[in-house]
Amino acid sequence: MLRFGRRIGVAVSGGADSVCLLHVLALLAPELGLELRVLHVNHGLRGEESDGDARFVEKLAGSLGLAAFEASLDPARLRKGNLEQNARRERLRLFAQWRAELGLDVIALGHTRTDQAETVLLRLVRGSGPAGLVGIQPVTDDGRIRPLIDVSAQEVRRWLTAHGFEWREDSSNRSGELARNRVRLKIMPVLAAENPQVEPALARLAELAWEDERYWAPLVEASLE
Repeated sequence: MLRFGRRIGVAVSGGADSVCLLHVLALLAPELGLELRVLHVNHGLRGEESDGDARFVEKLAGSLGLAAFEASLDPARLRKGNLEQNARRERLRLFAQWRAELGLDVIALGHTRTDQAETVLLRLVRGSGPAGLVGIQPVTDDGRIRPLIDVSAQEVRRWLTAHGFEWREDSSNRSGELARNRVRLKIMPVLAAENPQVEPALARLAELAWEDERYWAPLVEASLE
């Protein structure tokens, strides 16, 4: 994920996962010769709270001596259709734009093992095939990396607390309107009662699916040709 001397864009929302990611990369930067740029997307969906996140990220970047870049989205446009899909599409567009404009080698995202488990479960429920069980890819062809993909959200918060680092809590994470929140708040606790290791088990399923896809995809393509 991180070769010596790379220029990394770090996507920071202000939440625990992305704040942890930024602090970890900042600590590793001197040893690995990394150049970091902080990237923040203000979706504007929570009004003043969203603006507060943007100010927090800007201040955090400044405290680490890093340049911060912010882009604001139109919440009315995001709400037309599937909110989660629209927001993701706009973030990817901005990441590609920043990568080109800032000369970034890759963009680091703060997805954790917890996010991976939730994604795999959502795709299972929706009837995914083997390729979909890959879930969140640790490394993508279009230059995104997830250094925290093997770390749980609980571990992230313990680490931040131990080091005295602050983060922002997103009030929308408590809303039952979003499918991912329902999985996190209602379904995962039930599954954890059956198997306390359900999160790493689902993440392991994603890892195995990813390894299978990476192995078979070029063989299948060659055979089709």
